[in-house]
Amino acid sequence: MRKVFLTAVLLITGSAIAFSQTNASGSNASTSSEEQAVLQVEQEFFKALNQGDANAITSIIADEFIGVLQGAGLSKPALLARLPRISQNYSYSGSDMKVKTLGETAVVYGRYSVGLKGSKDEIVNTFYYQFTDTFIKRQKRWQLAVTHASRIPYWRVRQPEDKELQRLTALSCKQESSLKSQNSDTPAYIRFTNTTNQPVTIYWLDWQGKRDPLDSQKAVVQPGQSSFQYSYVTHPFVIADSKGTCLAIYQPSAEPSLAVIK
Repeated sequence: MRKVFLTAVLLITGSAIAFSQTNASGSNASTSSEEQAVLQVEQEFFKALNQGDANAITSIIADEFIGVLQGAGLSKPALLARLPRISQNYSYSGSDMKVKTLGETAVVYGRYSVGLKGSKDEIVNTFYYQFTDTFIKRQKRWQLAVTHASRIPYWRVRQPEDKELQRLTALSCKQESSLKSQNSDTPAYIRFTNTTNQPVTIYWLDWQGKRDPLDSQKAVVQPGQSSFQYSYVTHPFVIADSKGTCLAIYQPSAEPSLAVIK
């Protein structure tokens, strides 16, 4: 499992596949127009959810509509029945949406956030989802036929503040010889903050318990700087000084975590 450390200024960068379609004449003008039409319907869907607009939802989604959220199915009648509670308690917003049209079918993929409303309609918590929506074109208008969404950790969308992170306790360097990465089942986020007066190197202990020497698998963190890593719960990291001497070992937790190097 390849790992890439991001150091100093903490930024999340994203990439998406850009699709380009052309008609027989080589122009993509008509396709772009269809893409915009589909994205407009997608935005109208989010707006209707937020406003509890049953008439709009009835028009936007097909009668055969199937929604799959975290593995649970949802029909058009079931969505309409839940609509008042949805609009009362939640606020939806789409982002990073891309569209691919294939004749009379279109697929939109991206992220959306769901804000949980408090007693005064203020947002008290936010959840994030990766989604794929499939639209079909009927009688010159696009309708949503299938939606599938899976929840993603907030730290995949935005950088956590230190106060949101669970502070880790360092393991003894004596344990290095007995530790190794075991599986990649549970994703984890770990931030390393160097509070010492010297640069430190962070090594991933691989499947054989060896320090991976590849530049992409390690990070040098200067004094006063931080580096974060998307990893897995069973993957240990060794903190070493410039001579390679172990200073501490940290293992990510299921909750986003902070390793303060002293």
